[in-house]
Amino acid sequence: MSEIRVSIYEKEDGTYQVSFINPLDQKRKRHTFKTKEEADRYRNEIIIQHSKGALLPSGKRYIGHLLQTHLQRKPSSRVTERKNIFEAFCRAFNHFEVEHLSKDALDHWLSQLQTENGYTDRNMSRIKSQLNHFMSWLVDEEILSNNPLDRIRFKIGAPKRARVILSKYEVKALLDQLKAHSPKVLFPYVFTIVHTGARRGEVQKLKWEDVDFETAFIHFRKTKNGEDRRVRMSRILHELLESHPRTSEHVFVDEEGKPLHRAKIQRGIARFKKEYPDQKDWKCHDLRHSFAYNFLKRGGEMYQLKALLGHKTIQMTVDLYGNLKAGDIENPSPYENW
Repeated sequence: MSEIRVSIYEKEDGTYQVSFINPLDQKRKRHTFKTKEEADRYRNEIIIQHSKGALLPSGKRYIGHLLQTHLQRKPSSRVTERKNIFEAFCRAFNHFEVEHLSKDALDHWLSQLQTENGYTDRNMSRIKSQLNHFMSWLVDEEILSNNPLDRIRFKIGAPKRARVILSKYEVKALLDQLKAHSPKVLFPYVFTIVHTGARRGEVQKLKWEDVDFETAFIHFRKTKNGEDRRVRMSRILHELLESHPRTSEHVFVDEEGKPLHRAKIQRGIARFKKEYPDQKDWKCHDLRHSFAYNFLKRGGEMYQLKALLGHKTIQMTVDLYGNLKAGDIENPSPYENW
């Protein structure tokens, strides 16, 4: 294997330029860095890549290796923004040679991801934006001639549905009606969403091993942002779950004892609304918004709400609920004192 010559030059403005001829295309590459240390690191990285065959015309360049290089050079890249999406992308494409990363391969994977998770086109547009940071870098580095994501489109459609907020009195009335309508299935499921502010899928997946009655914690696993979180149960939620029948490893099951799934929940809520039409047109996620609204209204703090809701960043919490004020987390349920 021939050696690769990588040179470092100090420029007049005090920055350092790394220069070398890429054996893949025989073109000179130049990259400028603010410090000599950064330039040295990059020079060593190029030499190591060449020694491993990554810069040889016959060398195979895999997505997994290129992702590592991308994150070393761009540690603030948004490609890791949603951990679960990043991990899913790695599982699907780490073993791909970069030349095989086609529009069709990405389109198929994104379609499968959308179907399996019930993501909207708006969700998918955000996911595409996240991955685009890596794809654009591949083009900038002349590893790819064009960005395969550029030809994939998602219809954003009509503006987002307006958020529906229920006051604590409306929430109490809703739960009373649900208890009369579906005391064993819908009521305990919705009650848990109401008193934790959790996402519907997080509650749906709960198993008894995730509920610790000794410490009064619920453990939500593999959440939307890819991280687990624990939420303390309020007194009344603790009492409800402790008395809830344990007929399965899953906490919430249907009339046949099978784990609740999304379609079953949606049909059940539709029947409930038909029986009790005189109410706001809420969806399960509106109960999460209502939790946040009532929590902050009674004095909860924004950082506490971020922890309870499992947001990735405080900015997300502020963007959603920043118009409301803050307080105390001693008892996270805003509905405790009915």
